[in-house]
Amino acid sequence: MARVATTLTTLLGIVATLVVTISSAVVLLAHLGEPARETTAEPQPTWQVLRSSYAEVRVPPVSRGWSVPDPDGVLFYADRRGEPVVGVEGPAVLDDGYCERGDTDAPSHRAFVGITPPVPDPGPRAADRRLQAAWTAGIAGTTGEPLTTRRTTVRLADGSPAAASRTTIRLHDRDPCTPSHVELHLVSTRTGDGVVSTVLVRDLGPRSATDETVRRILMSLRAL
Repeated sequence: MARVATTLTTLLGIVATLVVTISSAVVLLAHLGEPARETTAEPQPTWQVLRSSYAEVRVPPVSRGWSVPDPDGVLFYADRRGEPVVGVEGPAVLDDGYCERGDTDAPSHRAFVGITPPVPDPGPRAADRRLQAAWTAGIAGTTGEPLTTRRTTVRLADGSPAAASRTTIRLHDRDPCTPSHVELHLVSTRTGDGVVSTVLVRDLGPRSATDETVRRILMSLRAL
């Protein structure tokens, strides 16, 4: 993941809670002339819950490479002076530390997702546009290039209406840990305190988060 600066420690944190729910399916198999026999399917790994005081979102389990390395930290994109431009608190990341950056302490991962604080309610569409512009500029920096943006309205898993956008960005300021393209996903919905959004950024590569995983994460956003 390109140009992501060091995680900062802050008192404002998002905690990741692993909801432990063990379930298994019972399947009856029968053949003609044979008594039915009972088999138990393997339980599916439970997704983690990334929760703030205003919203929550579900992310894949640790067994699929997702973790919250610093629940009390901020992951941000910085400008040339090292000043934060955009960021999220306590994000979940995919394949944390997969690429060695040498003498820099900047983190590496194939994707991350976090929740933004609520903003005064301009409507989900307007909030999505503002966030999309800010995050695109932060990710692209002075050398990157946004290629395409698609916007739509969706219904979240709990039935709430939301605005969504998907932006592909080409990166030119690269190092061995930086992909040529990344994708920025946003989903914004109303809460009692304003509009809250899920921000997901992923490398566009064969080992990054799949479209289905991204869709499931984004649609799980739920206002508290």
